[in-house]
Amino acid sequence: MTDPRTSFTVSTRDMHEAIGAAMTQWAWVEDALVKLLHAELGCELEQAGIIWYSVVAFRGKLEMVDALMQQATKAKPLMKRWPSCQSYLGELSSKRNQLAHWELVGAVDRDDGELPTMRYA
Repeated sequence: MTDPRTSFTVSTRDMHEAIGAAMTQWAWVEDALVKLLHAELGCELEQAGIIWYSVVAFRGKLEMVDALMQQATKAKPLMKRWPSCQSYLGELSSKRNQLAHWELVGAVDRDDGELPTMRYA
C-alpha cells in the first residue's frame, strides 16, 4: 500500500506559494477587524486603520476590539458570537505567527518522500 504522505512531491516553491496565500488571507482577517472598528466607532475607515495599526501585537489589537465590543451599540447583534470569534482568532493568530516567523526547511523538489517542513527560526 502506498503511503499518502510520500506518494507525491511537494516543492519548496509550492510551500512558499501556500504560505503567501495564507498570509494574504490573514490580511483579509485584519481588514475585517478594521472595518468592525470603523463601523462601531463611526469614524473614517482611514482613522480606524490608524488606530488598528498603531497597536503592534495582534493580541493587543484583539483586546482593543474586545473592549470595544463589550460596549457595542452598532455591532450588538455580533455579541452573541464574539467570544467564540475572539477565541478562534487567537488560535489562528498563533498559526499565522508560525507562518510569518518560522523558517521553511527542505530541499527544492525532493522526491525522496521528505516533505518541506516549518521550524522555529
